[in-house]
Amino acid sequence: MTDMIYMAGGMLAVLLIAVLVMAVSLWCRGKRQAGIALISMIVLLLSVGGYGICMFRDSSQKAVEAQVISYESSTLEQAENSYQEALVLLRAASLQNADARSLKAALQDLEAIDSNGHMSEVLEKKYPDVPVLLSYTKLLLAASRHEEGLNSRLVAQDSAMVTAAQDIPAQYAGQLSDKILPARNLILAMKTEGDKKSQQDARDLAQHKEKMEQGEYGIIAKGDPESQLVPALGQPAYVNEQAGKDEPKQYVFLHNSHNIYVYTKNGIVTDIRGL
Repeated sequence: MTDMIYMAGGMLAVLLIAVLVMAVSLWCRGKRQAGIALISMIVLLLSVGGYGICMFRDSSQKAVEAQVISYESSTLEQAENSYQEALVLLRAASLQNADARSLKAALQDLEAIDSNGHMSEVLEKKYPDVPVLLSYTKLLLAASRHEEGLNSRLVAQDSAMVTAAQDIPAQYAGQLSDKILPARNLILAMKTEGDKKSQQDARDLAQHKEKMEQGEYGIIAKGDPESQLVPALGQPAYVNEQAGKDEPKQYVFLHNSHNIYVYTKNGIVTDIRGL
């Protein structure tokens, strides 16, 4: 629009200069009435052209303003639809029911609001809890990747899940806070427990290696809990496990070029061979 205004103004200026030259020429040759007529024409052209340019500029400005208003209205409507759709999807989700497809749809809805650069300030004021909802969605998406279920060791090793939980303020009181805060607190508590177990595993492993270097095996006996196997004998070479909760398991440990076989059932050591 601005280019068209400049072009129209340029053409008008060229035309006025040409008429002015003609008027001066006629005046100098004694044809004053013709010169006066041309000068009058110049004044008329200036008036009409200036008025036309002003009107065109005003109408162009109004058109631009109308487009801006239409864009803002459309953006706000889309943002509201995305926000409400994300809330519906997140209300149906939980750590125990984390459907990846639905969560990805919610993530797209929330990111469309969070990443809108043209109206970011307006949307931030209207939807201040979007960053927390995004973090909660990422937390659930991370949980959905563990089909076998969550435990403290898995959580401690999943940096994406832990980071998402840490990004949620402890005092959050916005939308879905009744679902978000318990999930946040559970994940962070499991992370703390998982870290403790990892540290204990590292100490057990160091102690076990020291004993192995000294030619000593860990002490394990029938009736001991299955959880003592790794601290006593280290990580097994492999585990033979049959389907069914009450079926026995066979642990195979390789030490000094020979195998040690440990059998367990229902979490209790039932037999040891090769020790």
